[in-house]
Amino acid sequence: MEINRKIVSFSLVSTLTGVLLLGSTPASIFAASSKLTNTQSVLKNQISTYIKQLNILKKEFALNDSVLYGNYTKLQSYVKDFVKYNYTGVDELKYKTATFKTKIDKTRKDNGLVDMKKVTATFNTYLKKNDAKNANAYYTKQRSFLLKVLDQQDELKNAINEYTQEVEFQFQQENESYIQSMIPTEYGNYQTASIKTFSRMMDVFLKEQDILNQAYQVLNMNFTIKMQIQDDIEKMMGKYQSVLGVSTVKNDDLIDAIKKRDVGKAKLAIGLAMKQLEIANSSIDQLLAELDQYQQNLPNKFPNYVKNTSATK
Repeated sequence: MEINRKIVSFSLVSTLTGVLLLGSTPASIFAASSKLTNTQSVLKNQISTYIKQLNILKKEFALNDSVLYGNYTKLQSYVKDFVKYNYTGVDELKYKTATFKTKIDKTRKDNGLVDMKKVTATFNTYLKKNDAKNANAYYTKQRSFLLKVLDQQDELKNAINEYTQEVEFQFQQENESYIQSMIPTEYGNYQTASIKTFSRMMDVFLKEQDILNQAYQVLNMNFTIKMQIQDDIEKMMGKYQSVLGVSTVKNDDLIDAIKKRDVGKAKLAIGLAMKQLEIANSSIDQLLAELDQYQQNLPNKFPNYVKNTSATK
């Protein structure tokens, strides 16, 4: 037991001597160690935030890439259709579509340069060294690079969308020209009837304004009377609403037929639409007649508010 105590005493003396020679005390060593642990903990949390922010940018890239590739695929389908039907500008369409694909691939390659596994490993190296300065600089560099790639995506997305709209418009016009060339009489009659019906609908709205103008001439108008007249007109129009709607609703069946270059379906859609427009025109005639009668009957409907024309003279 005495030998062991001597060994322990010798070890303790050696430790204390070493501490004194280093110019430190056990308390100061603990404080320094504690300070190092605290700064590393702060850096660890900061690095965790850095990684989360970079992952958010990577996810945003993935979403944009999905949209971009979808638009590119749509252009590819138009290339096939333009080639199939020998539409104007097919060579330019091929070239621009290929160019867009090259640019999409470039953004993918740039995005791949920020490999999150390597990024995490680099951050861990800085954490072990407790190197907050370089960790922050590294994060700033990676973030700036990803933001630049996202900006490139946005520019590319806008360019593809704008060009796709141009192509879609041309495709629709080319198809419509084809359909109209195949059934020129039916298509021409449909266009004329549609414009006529729309014009007749404008007559209804003009008549509504005409009634109000007439009311101000023959009646001592006030807010209550004006609201009553407008309510009466709305009720009259409401009776024909389901039929009148035909004049303003687009012909989805015809649009679909044009999109598919289906002459037979287009002819059927036009035939059905012509019948609906005929019914709509008949209803408009009835409505205008009712509105005209209502206008003539204003003095009888509001007898207590009729202006005294003799007094005015």
